[in-house]
Amino acid sequence: MESPIPPALPQGRRWPPLLALVLWLGVILGVSSWPRPALPVEPPSFLRQALAPTVHFLLYGVLGLLASWALKRGGPQRIPPLLTVAGVGLFGFLWGMLDEWYQGFIPGRDSSWGDVAVDVVGAIAGGVAFAWLVARGGRGHLSPQRSAQEQEHHHRRG
Repeated sequence: MESPIPPALPQGRRWPPLLALVLWLGVILGVSSWPRPALPVEPPSFLRQALAPTVHFLLYGVLGLLASWALKRGGPQRIPPLLTVAGVGLFGFLWGMLDEWYQGFIPGRDSSWGDVAVDVVGAIAGGVAFAWLVARGGRGHLSPQRSAQEQEHHHRRG
């Protein structure tokens, strides 16, 4: 009896998404390492209050997209999208907590549960965006390449 879950991809095809994810985690920690710079002119508070959550959301949105890609390419190919998004949300929460804890040691930076919440929302949004891309493309690739079977089917029709 054949397993309903296909085997994981060959070893060589697992590395690009995992490497991209690890590099992006480094980018997040790099951004978190910057002390808050002294600006010659203090921006209006509404701008400061809008900019920080936006940056968190975007950074963690990319993290969610890359983590979903790594899961899809490195694990069983039939992970349900809801489970992938939940896993990515949990990963975003854990990395966000680590990131906020780390920021507490950086001069001029502080830790915030609000930032962790925005991190989780961003990671989930990235996971949902990936699921949408997969559903639209049908194969779990971020590129528009067609599988050999799809190309053959298209060739026979045309």
